[in-house]
Amino acid sequence: MSNADVVLMAGTTFGYDAAGDGTFVIVNGITSIGAVGFSSEAKERTTLSDTTKKYGAGLKDAPDKAIKLQYYSGDADQAAFVTKCKTLEEFDVQVTFTNLGETHTFSFQSLGFEIDEGTGEDWTMATINGKQNSDPVVTTVS
Repeated sequence: MSNADVVLMAGTTFGYDAAGDGTFVIVNGITSIGAVGFSSEAKERTTLSDTTKKYGAGLKDAPDKAIKLQYYSGDADQAAFVTKCKTLEEFDVQVTFTNLGETHTFSFQSLGFEIDEGTGEDWTMATINGKQNSDPVVTTVS
């Protein structure tokens, strides 16, 4: 068993480049951002002389996004983000994992907006579907 501490997601922020100028606006109410990163499919490259199958990496593919948020009435920054997502735009987003000391910036393609199913006692929740469209650029933050 390891003596290492577990790192919580608490304190993570999610922002988007509202004006396309590299300035990121924090979106309030985000509860889940989905995976950040990439994977590639294994491509077989076995030759006749090999006695074991050999593989290489295919094209990288980014994870699908289902960004979950608590829908806040009266929050102008969140409303502007939702409006941008409803137009199915591609724009940069930035996830800051405070407890890891890292910021991941990548291109995001919005693929839709949904108000989630709920009952009279549930908070109004929404899902923004999309796709990470670039490798994340990782920077260290203090």
